[in-house]
Amino acid sequence: MNVACYLLFSLVLLCIVVPKERILLISPVLIVCLATIYKKEIMNANGLISVVIFCAIAYLHFYKDFKYKIYAYYLFTLIFIVITYCFITHKMPGFNNPIILNHIKISPTSSYFSMNINFDKVICALLIFIMDPYIKSPIPISMTQIKDTAIILIMCILFLIIPAMYIEYIKFDPKIPDITLIWIINNLFFVSFSEEVIFRGYIQNRLHIQNRLGKYRLGKFRINATTSIFVSSFFFGLYHIDKGIIFVIFSAICGLFYGYAFYKTQKNILCSMLVHFLLNFCHFIWFTYPHYLR
Repeated sequence: MNVACYLLFSLVLLCIVVPKERILLISPVLIVCLATIYKKEIMNANGLISVVIFCAIAYLHFYKDFKYKIYAYYLFTLIFIVITYCFITHKMPGFNNPIILNHIKISPTSSYFSMNINFDKVICALLIFIMDPYIKSPIPISMTQIKDTAIILIMCILFLIIPAMYIEYIKFDPKIPDITLIWIINNLFFVSFSEEVIFRGYIQNRLHIQNRLGKYRLGKFRINATTSIFVSSFFFGLYHIDKGIIFVIFSAICGLFYGYAFYKTQKNILCSMLVHFLLNFCHFIWFTYPHYLR
């Protein structure tokens, strides 16, 4: 990884461990963006403009009190969601995400696999994590939350691994590849962090809270905790559509466990992150990754 990627890693770690006043971390995020422009390897001026626009829209979305102007609220919500979608699907201009691993096999029976540091997606998730007032600080974490996370993780592994082996999507393949450390950093601090912030911290949490508070609702329509978990899991599955329908189905089921971990631990984003990462790590170490090559 280059210097910009290590700076990004430091920012994510800082955001997780800082319990209060996360909004002050916007300045370091922008400084990291400026640092990447210097060599134009990851981001150019268009990327910085994209980030600044996203910050402005996020501020209006999160902090503007529209009172009875419900249509203005939904308009800014729609704009925010569209821009977020463009960031996480790499359609926002000005970014060149570095390729760390390109079309490699980590075991003889595994399919080919590539790994990017998705700078655009992580920056988007960082800004949401910093600016969204409804996302709670994940530190400290209680023993009860740790126990709940462990139980949900075990259930998730059993519920996903057994069917995946039965249909021969994966095979038992224990290993510790040379790329393990870089994979852990990318999957925990970039992949799991950004996806949990966006799909659980933002989508699931906001669906539940906004309806519970009765703010900006459409008539008598309500979304309870269970519905919010299913909705966020559905979109989480669709997000992986480029990897095939089987991966979409498994991702959506995974999302149910991640969402339940988030809900069960009083919306501690770190707990759903750990379930997400540790399931992926179990898959990476003990089974063909990303899947079995027939």
